Amino acid sequence: FWLNVQYPATAVTPVAAVAFVASYLGYDAWVSRRRILALAAPLAALTLLSWTNDYHGLVRTGTELAAYGSETVLVRELGPAWWAGWLYSQVLL
Repeated sequence: FWLNVQYPATAVTPVAAVAFVASYLGYDAWVSRRRILALAAPLAALTLLSWTNDYHGLVRTGTELAAYGSETVLVRELGPAWWAGWLYSQVLL
C-alpha cells in the first residue's frame, strides 16, 4: 500500500518544477493547463500502473523483506514502467 502512496507526489514534483522554472523565467504564456496536463499524463499513467501492479508487474517485478544484520529492509525489483517513469522525470527535472 505505502509503495503506491508515494507515486502521486512523484508524479506532481517534476511537472511542478517545469511549471515553476518556466514561470520564473518569464515564460508564463507557455504554462497553460493543456501543456501541464500533457506533461503530467505519463506520470499519472505510472501512478495508475503502480496501483494495478499485481495484475501486470510492470512497475515492480518483485518485493520482499530481507534481513541485513539486525535491520529488516524492503527490497524491490523495479520493472520497465518504473524505469521509463524515472527517465521521464529526470528529463523534466
